[in-house]
Amino acid sequence: MIENKSVVTYGKSQLDLVNSGLDGVSSILRGGSEEEKSSLLFCLERFFDPYFKSKLPYEDELAVLLQELLFENNSDSIVEDIVQLLWYYSKPLNILKENFSDLPENARREITERDLFEFRE
Repeated sequence: MIENKSVVTYGKSQLDLVNSGLDGVSSILRGGSEEEKSSLLFCLERFFDPYFKSKLPYEDELAVLLQELLFENNSDSIVEDIVQLLWYYSKPLNILKENFSDLPENARREITERDLFEFRE
């Protein structure tokens, strides 16, 4: 059985977009193709994962955007990537917590499987 696998990468254009600010990031995450979203979310891991020791000046606003995106119709892959980024984010995720029952099933499942709300109080 052959599995359908894809390789996600990012480069200078995604880094430039992230460094340009929230508006450009929001534009891609709200309206880009699946491939564009995946590449950008992979790039954002560089700023959310504490291993890389990089922070964005608009990290809190980006965390709000990521939470909001989970209420939209996104593929399982995109939802998984967003939840992974939010898992690295150490502050409370109030939007998700207060509106959990309104989330699409794939987002609720991913959040529950990763214990996303644990240790964020």
